[in-house]
Amino acid sequence: KNLTLKATKIAGMTEAKSKELQQVGEPGPEFSEPMTATISDDGKSILLLGTKNATESVTFTRDPVVSKPVTPSVRSNESSYVGKWAADLSTVDTSSLTKEQKADWPMTKGILESSTIELKADNTFVFVIMVEKEGDWKVDGPRIKLVPKKLMGIEGNDVKSDPIWLTPKDGLLMIESDNGKGPKLGYRRK
Repeated sequence: KNLTLKATKIAGMTEAKSKELQQVGEPGPEFSEPMTATISDDGKSILLLGTKNATESVTFTRDPVVSKPVTPSVRSNESSYVGKWAADLSTVDTSSLTKEQKADWPMTKGILESSTIELKADNTFVFVIMVEKEGDWKVDGPRIKLVPKKLMGIEGNDVKSDPIWLTPKDGLLMIESDNGKGPKLGYRRK
């Protein structure tokens, strides 16, 4: 079975938005010609051949799906946060950005537009901002603490990072970027 793949978003940015940025001299992802791929007869692997001028290929193999029952473990003070949350760019105070952050804002905005946080009832989370982080969460005082354990599905000491802190405020979950040096961003329930 042959496939033709064309990226519709790269790092959360559409091709049209990337072209807009490039026209004003800003960096944006390059959308290349479509890639071709072949799915194996058993459906367990995909051979990505790339573009017509590509000299290398990549094989993706499907891992067996292991489903585990979700056992709710949230405490009563945590249950109101369970669910999916999406970035709300109207919460960013762009007037407080540094000159460098303002110059990078078009690219940053494109990345943040597709950012989501899912807080699950078993006290695990999935945080997507360009890449997917997974781990455990809990309410810690007035804030919510996310402890990453996986990056793009990979576990280990190399992928663990500092906790991510969310502050509930006016129906939003506020996150501070760049360890407090970047803009504050709110996530609104989907």
